[in-house]
Amino acid sequence: MNIKRLSDVTPYENLDVTTTAILNENNISIAEFQEKIPDYFDKTLYQDFGIVGAQVPTIDNLKFLEKISPLKNTQAFIDFIEKHRNEKICIIGDYDVDGVFSTLIMCVGLLSIGINVEHVIPQRITDGYSMKSLHVDRAIEKGATAIITVDNGIGTKEAVDYALEKGLSVLITDHHLPTEDCLPQGVDIIDPKYNGDEFSDICGAAVAFKLIIEYYKRNNMLGSSKIKLLLNELIFYAACATMTDNMPAIGENRFLLRQGLQVHL
Repeated sequence: MNIKRLSDVTPYENLDVTTTAILNENNISIAEFQEKIPDYFDKTLYQDFGIVGAQVPTIDNLKFLEKISPLKNTQAFIDFIEKHRNEKICIIGDYDVDGVFSTLIMCVGLLSIGINVEHVIPQRITDGYSMKSLHVDRAIEKGATAIITVDNGIGTKEAVDYALEKGLSVLITDHHLPTEDCLPQGVDIIDPKYNGDEFSDICGAAVAFKLIIEYYKRNNMLGSSKIKLLLNELIFYAACATMTDNMPAIGENRFLLRQGLQVHL
């Protein structure tokens, strides 16, 4: 775009000149823009968030979290946690930013509800991507009797079969799509793309975040000041992973990005 032309642009109501010019240049109507990015026009959505009696900003109400919809098959996560509450659960993640933050969100979230948690993150060079039998062995060495994958697992049939043979329970949480021959059998899968969620283009950390949030909601924990403070950290991790994993900045991703980054900048 020729920057000199900006002086000739009449901005749409509630929009700045640059945004208006970009819409015009790409033949995007104001209605289409509002449909894709509704929070741009909602001036009240974030105004209730701020510093409340702490050095770290805490969430003053839950308006933001009301915008985060539960994932399909979330009940499988709730049931898995309750079934293995008194056991050690190992979170098996990935080595990239999304995988590390997915692991962190799940571990911290489960620790906050009293779960005994371990974690395994594959080595990029020696292990390669996704859960393998050697990671199952590491989980067993750590004393785990159950495994939750984050940001991987949907294509790890061989490793899941191995874990089941060893007597471990497995829950898959992921955001990728597998080939049919690699799809694990006999375990629950929580994956917005695979399960056909309405808003499915989210990263693995967002999947983990939404599962932890839903557990808090169903157990009436969101009123706790400790949980509110913790949510600021989890939102930040989910936002960073959303950005670094190149997720589209629309819908729920925008809420995560805007709130998660705003609360720490």
